[in-house]
Amino acid sequence: MRYFIIFLISFLAAIFQSSFLVHFPIFGWVINLVLILAVGLAIFRNFKEGLFFAFFSGLLLDFFSAMPLGVKMVSLILCLIFLNLFFRFIKLSNLLKLLIFLPIILVIYEVLTLFLQWAI
Repeated sequence: MRYFIIFLISFLAAIFQSSFLVHFPIFGWVINLVLILAVGLAIFRNFKEGLFFAFFSGLLLDFFSAMPLGVKMVSLILCLIFLNLFFRFIKLSNLLKLLIFLPIILVIYEVLTLFLQWAI
């Protein structure tokens, strides 16, 4: 039941991000709701649930975008794997982890997406 709820939230977040948030950029950047939710889920709940969320929501974002299939999904998964590897060495509270590393992960996601889009 938990994975069904995660799938439902990922579906709604991907649709909301690709259809509504693209019309309201902030300083030229669109809010990446899916990445924020995936990082928050991986930090506050469980890394496996974050990967599950990243997989399905990234796949849905790929279906809704003009990029090659799999670019956003692979970028989301690689960001979460990087985050998990980094958190093995850093011991902070969950809220500090989110506040400190979310901007870094957002930039890494954009760079990975551009690189993978170019490479494919």
